[in-house]
Amino acid sequence: MNEQQIDEKITLEQVRIMELVHHRTLEKFTAGPAVKRTRLFFLLLPYLNGEYWSSETEASSKTVSIVQAALDAHEHVEENGAANLEQQLTVLAGDYYSGVYYQVLARLKNIDLVRQLSSAIAEISENKASLYESLPWRPTDIEIAVGEIEAGLIRTFYEFYSYGSYERLAIRALSLLRYESELELLKSGGRSPLLNVLAKATGSMLTAEQWLHEKVNTLYSEVVHLAKQQPLQKELESFLLNRVLPHRKMEQLIREG
Repeated sequence: MNEQQIDEKITLEQVRIMELVHHRTLEKFTAGPAVKRTRLFFLLLPYLNGEYWSSETEASSKTVSIVQAALDAHEHVEENGAANLEQQLTVLAGDYYSGVYYQVLARLKNIDLVRQLSSAIAEISENKASLYESLPWRPTDIEIAVGEIEAGLIRTFYEFYSYGSYERLAIRALSLLRYESELELLKSGGRSPLLNVLAKATGSMLTAEQWLHEKVNTLYSEVVHLAKQQPLQKELESFLLNRVLPHRKMEQLIREG
């Protein structure tokens, strides 16, 4: 599969998932479901790399994307409050996407997968909630929490369908992308619960920024190594490093930092 075919597959899945959760009124007043291409890439990674991928696996992957959209919708409201109509509708959107998720699961009739995904959802929600509490955090604990928040559902999907060898790669890459996003937010003068927690854990926002820069570099090196160790097909590895991970942008952020 060449890079164009990989891109087309991700786009096709994105469109199909958007169709599953389409709701005209909610999309009129909110940003709509957040079906991130980067997460779709890692969700589809075993398939893109030539692993066995049944129709059940395909359906389950869509389910994971739908519930991730629900979790992201709720997180957006937690960070911004729900004081106006758009934010209140975003709460409803999260509930709506969750409802679609359970409908898809019911059609799958896969009780074991339902249980494992439900457990992962609870753990992700617990980690997200903890970021809003004034608790003492160590940087190593923050790393674990971020890895679970960003890749917990994909990890569960991998483990259920025996794709566990891809787990470390997905967790490292998605954590890297989250840290890069936080650096961009910080550079623009913004703040987030994660940045505030990091500032407390490291002593100041300046040291938090330095910690993030170091993590971006370290994780990128790890991802490159893991991509070769897997091994990924040549075109897939190129797509990951050149299209999924915007490292040139990261290098610029690091130089400017």
